[in-house]
Amino acid sequence: MAKKEIFTYSQQTFENIKLALGFGSQREPQNEEVNNRVNKRVNEKVNENQRKILESTRKKSIKNPKGLQILIKICILVNVGKNRKFTYICKTEKKMAILYKQCLEKYGSDYQIQQEILAGRLFKLEKGVYSEKKYESAMVVVSVKYPKAVFTMDSAFYHYNLTDTIPEKYHLATAKNTRQVRDSRVVQKFENSDTLYLGAENVEFDDETIVMYNRERMLLELLRNKSKLPFDYYKEILGNYRRILYELDTQLIQDYLPQFPKSNMISQALQLEVF
Repeated sequence: MAKKEIFTYSQQTFENIKLALGFGSQREPQNEEVNNRVNKRVNEKVNENQRKILESTRKKSIKNPKGLQILIKICILVNVGKNRKFTYICKTEKKMAILYKQCLEKYGSDYQIQQEILAGRLFKLEKGVYSEKKYESAMVVVSVKYPKAVFTMDSAFYHYNLTDTIPEKYHLATAKNTRQVRDSRVVQKFENSDTLYLGAENVEFDDETIVMYNRERMLLELLRNKSKLPFDYYKEILGNYRRILYELDTQLIQDYLPQFPKSNMISQALQLEVF
C-alpha cells in the first residue's frame, strides 16, 4: 500500500481553510463533514477536465496538529472558470511567527514558553506574538496577528511594484461580520464573505508567507475604489498595470468580475481605462 503523503501547515492556513469551506471559527468540523463540503464545492465549481486534474492528487491530505485531515487540493478554491488555474492557500510548515495560543499548543504551558524565551530559542515580538527568529518584519507580525485577514490596497500595490509610494499603514481586508481592528498600524476594509478570499494567495515576504490578493484581484480593487484614491496615485498604478498587461491572467479577471457588486460599472472601466 502506498504511503500517504502528509503535509503540515500553519494555524493561519487552517483557519483560512475552515472559513473558505464554510465552517465557523468556533466549531471544529469532522473529517466526513469536511469531505462532504469539499465534494460539493468541487461539483459546483469544477468542470470535468479540472476534476481529472484533481483526481491524481485528491488522496493527498493535510494534517493539522489535532489530527484533522482534509484534501490538499481544495484548501482555498476560488472562482474557478473553464480551463483556469486554481488558487490555493496552503503551504508547508516552517519557522515563523505564531500566536500565544499556538505557543501553548506547541510547548504545553506558559512555564515552558518562558523557559524557551530564557533559553533564547523563542522570542516575544509583541503582546501575543512569538517567533523562533529574533526579528520579524512588522508586516509578518500583522499577518500573524490577524490570520483571517488578507493584505489589500496600498499594501498590495506597493508589494507588486505598482507604486513607489510606501504605505504608511498596512491595509487588510476582513469579513464584514468581524470585529473592528483596533491597531494603529492597520487600515481595515470590510468585504463580503463570498468575495473575501477571491484571488487571495500565499505570497513570499521576508522569508515568510503572508496572504495577499493577486494582481488580477487588485486591478479590480483599483477600479472599485477609484473615487476613494488620490487622482495621481490612481493614475500611477493604472499606468503600471497597462505596462504589465501581458503578465496578467485576463480570463481570471473576467472570472472574478461577476462576483462583485456593480460589476457592469467595473467592466466598463476595464474596457475604457485598461484594455
